[in-house]
Amino acid sequence: MGEFKLNTDASLVDEGGGIGGILRNKDGEIIHFFSKNTDGDEIFALEIQAICEGVAVAKYLGITSLWIEADSSFAVNSFNKRSLPPWKQMQSIQRAWTDLAGMKWRITHIWREGNMAADFCPRESAPLKAIPLLR
Repeated sequence: MGEFKLNTDASLVDEGGGIGGILRNKDGEIIHFFSKNTDGDEIFALEIQAICEGVAVAKYLGITSLWIEADSSFAVNSFNKRSLPPWKQMQSIQRAWTDLAGMKWRITHIWREGNMAADFCPRESAPLKAIPLLR
């Protein structure tokens, strides 16, 4: 009871990347959605960045119980301290752990097929090539 769920994802194309996520209440109602462009990087770094952004939002909203799901097992393992993240992401992860310190939280892996709502978020913000219209 009272647990909120955060699903996050990232997308990477030649022109850059995008991150996004959906935060839902216990009834599955969306209470917050985020999507933003990022500089192109490695997809693993973007997946971690998406989780960190979502955690910051949860803290801002005063959430005290959070279940995080992501379709990147590497990002999930990094947060669970089972994998070493890219060194450039360590500061972001440490900040997220600080934000999570006041919460009851868990992070689990979900298959991409189960994460479709969050999968849509970064694709909306990632820069895409203009496709010429066929006449």
